[in-house]
Amino acid sequence: KQWYQRRVREGSPRLSDCGIGPSLAHRSSVSLHSEVSQHSTTSNRSVKQPTLRTANLYREKNTPFGLSLGGGKGWPLGGSIPLFICALHEGGIAARTGVLREKDRIICINDINVENYSHEDAVKLLREASSPVKLVVSEHRPNFRIEKLKRSGEEGFGFSIVGGSNSDPPLPITIKQVYDNGPAAGRLQTGDQIISVNGKSIEEYSREEATLLLRSCTETVTLVTIRP
Repeated sequence: KQWYQRRVREGSPRLSDCGIGPSLAHRSSVSLHSEVSQHSTTSNRSVKQPTLRTANLYREKNTPFGLSLGGGKGWPLGGSIPLFICALHEGGIAARTGVLREKDRIICINDINVENYSHEDAVKLLREASSPVKLVVSEHRPNFRIEKLKRSGEEGFGFSIVGGSNSDPPLPITIKQVYDNGPAAGRLQTGDQIISVNGKSIEEYSREEATLLLRSCTETVTLVTIRP
C-alpha cells in the first residue's frame, strides 16, 4: 500500500515523541553536524527506485532529537502502517539537518533495518541510541491520513461506509459517500479506506460492526484512513 499522513490535529491521540517533546531549551549548546548522503538505485530495467537519504544526528546526552515517530506494529492509532516521521519540531536537531522531512518512511536506525519493528521497539531504539544516530529514510510518502471529526447533530460525522469482512468478496471498510456540508466534507472522500477508529483497528470488522463502533463515538472520532 502506498501511504500518506497528515499532521495530527490538536486533540488527536498523542504520538510517541522520540527524545520526548519539542522542548529544546538547551539547543543552543547542542553541537550539530549533519552529514548527508543520497543514494539513487535503479533496476536493470531502468525502473525508478526509491531514493534513500541518510542523516547523522549529533546530540548531547538526553537531548531530544526533535522528531516524532508514527506507524509500526502496535501503533496506538492502529493499522498496519510502516514507520515514518510524523512530526519534526521546529528548531530541533532533526529539522535543522535540512534532510529529514515529515512523512518520510524510516528504513534504518544505526544500520538496523526497522521496517518490521513495532512502534514501541523503534521508539526505544531511537531514544537509547548514542550519538551520532544515523537515520536512513525513503522518499516514499504514506498516503494515509489522520482526521479528527466532530459529530454534528443528525448528520453524524457526515459519511457512509461500505465493505467489511462479511462482504462478498471481503473488502476493506471504505468511505461510500461524503455528505455536503457535513463534518467530513473536504477531509474525507469516496474510496478512502478506514483502518482504525479511535485507535482500534477495524481491518477485520464487518460493515455492521464498523457502523456500531462509529455510532458509539458520541462527540468526536479520530480516523486513520488510506487514500488509494
